[in-house]
Amino acid sequence: MEEMTPTLSESEIVEIKKELSKSNELQIANNGEIEAQNINQLAVAVKAYRKAGLIPKHLETDGAAVGAILFCKQFGIPPLSGIGQVAHIHGKFAAFGSLFTALAQKDPDFGYDEVFYLDENQEKMCAANKNLDKPAWACVVRTQKKGSPFINEFVFTMDEAKKAGIIRNVWNTYPKSMLYWKAVARAYRATYPAALNGIMLYEDLKDWESESKDVTAKVDLNSL
Repeated sequence: MEEMTPTLSESEIVEIKKELSKSNELQIANNGEIEAQNINQLAVAVKAYRKAGLIPKHLETDGAAVGAILFCKQFGIPPLSGIGQVAHIHGKFAAFGSLFTALAQKDPDFGYDEVFYLDENQEKMCAANKNLDKPAWACVVRTQKKGSPFINEFVFTMDEAKKAGIIRNVWNTYPKSMLYWKAVARAYRATYPAALNGIMLYEDLKDWESESKDVTAKVDLNSL
């Protein structure tokens, strides 16, 4: 994964410095991020970031934003670059798809992967088979670790989705995308567990949300 360096605008820096003027303990590092040494300082930093418009709207509470920043730090990701790729759902933190795959690809043993779809007749969907206009029935992900002779195959099907009762909302609109993320989550968690360290994929975790409106759990700063 490429190193991500946040770039702050002059107005953002002004807003941050204005908020930090309330604290004599915090400073802005060379990379534009606030140097916080403990949870209380980080809470102050989050308020400054929010004033500058740097906290994504989906992190509704300051506690959720603090947790997302700690999540980024755990994986060596600059918080201002990565926080937009962290979701807070069901009281858990999860990575959006692009961050999830980037973390897996950061594994030193990451080698080869291949992704393709199958139609209802379990034929590979491609121009040669003249079935690209058919609905996708499954997504297949093949992975191979660097230096390994073995290729692992992971599949997620529409039958599995129906059995799990998750065919609703975005599944009806973008079925191929949802099949893709289910298969990728299954493949990467099994193949690169050390790199992912148990983190959940948002697109996967979201499916287990009840159909009622999801209420974001509050994070107790003292428990972090």
